[in-house]
Amino acid sequence: MIRIPLAGVGLTLLAACAGPAAPLSRTDQATIAACRQHASDVYNRNNRGTIYSINQTGLPYSGSYLAGNQTGTLADQYANARLVDDCVRNTGPSDVPAPAESATP
Repeated sequence: MIRIPLAGVGLTLLAACAGPAAPLSRTDQATIAACRQHASDVYNRNNRGTIYSINQTGLPYSGSYLAGNQTGTLADQYANARLVDDCVRNTGPSDVPAPAESATP
């Protein structure tokens, strides 16, 4: 018989009651969409050769039996997510005050 600790059951029930996060405002949604588009543009610019090349994995005389570079895609996904997160975090009201208009015409 398997015994489940009572504390584990309590934490699981408490986590289930937390509910979904608050919905995002339209401005936040637009910011995230713009940052995702920027990340896609950066990926397309940096990996143009990969995008337009034909996958040679598994073809005769390809020299590889793996189904693609399995660790490289994880690194690309992490870099893309980090680029989006940095973009969202750095977007917002600027701390630098606007330049004052000159008094002379």
